[in-house]
Amino acid sequence: MHETAKQLILYGIHTRKEIVIFTRKIGSGKTLMSRSLILNLSRSRHEVGLVSNPTMPVNEFLGEILFQLGLAPTGTRAGQLRRLNDQLLANYHRGALEMCSLRTRSH
Repeated sequence: MHETAKQLILYGIHTRKEIVIFTRKIGSGKTLMSRSLILNLSRSRHEVGLVSNPTMPVNEFLGEILFQLGLAPTGTRAGQLRRLNDQLLANYHRGALEMCSLRTRSH
């Protein structure tokens, strides 16, 4: 199961799909598999952010994504969106791929 899931996620990353969703039962190893996948991506070609609590308030969520991608999480929402957009465009022009892994809490 993990190898198939890993290959499908890598396919989504390398074909520049906008979003890849990976869901499984609690305790099936999603977090372990995604962290392993992240650790094996080339840092020169991939920019990775891991948001471990996506249930945070909306006004903090964008800042957390910026922080995880190495950008300043401060300023207005418009300024934050401009920084994120500029980074995504710069990555696109240099051929880099972004990945932001979101992990939900199990209740």
